[in-house]
Amino acid sequence: MTEELTKEDFITMLKFETLKASEALNKAVVACSEHNSEEMYHHLYEYILRRFLLFETGCTETRFLNLGKLSARHILRLTGGNYMFAPGSFTCTNAGGAISKKNMLLNNIQVAFNIKIKPEKCAEIKTVEILRDEIIKLSEQTECTCI
Repeated sequence: MTEELTKEDFITMLKFETLKASEALNKAVVACSEHNSEEMYHHLYEYILRRFLLFETGCTETRFLNLGKLSARHILRLTGGNYMFAPGSFTCTNAGGAISKKNMLLNNIQVAFNIKIKPEKCAEIKTVEILRDEIIKLSEQTECTCI
């Protein structure tokens, strides 16, 4: 059973996970530029789990819809139902719906990898593996540089 956090503890956790997520995303971008798809996947998945506050839970899910649902449930448990502990925050961590979480995450990833995923393709990206493959395909067409 997950222990309910105070607002201050939750915000501290958010800051830590945001920092670690940024580090993981930077490592994913570097691995992409080095054409190391396995290493890129590892860091990209860590980034996603950290942004959804699922890294420390041992989560192995890779489908975005399920990740979003798991994240929302986990955050509700952590906050005792007080979901909006980060007022004014519009991030994938603070988004309430699974689809909103995925869309915000995809926006951040596109900026980091200097790519543009077409909206219809975003809808087709259901798993971390499919996302990784799309990033690799698009990064071959543009310069994949570290943020």
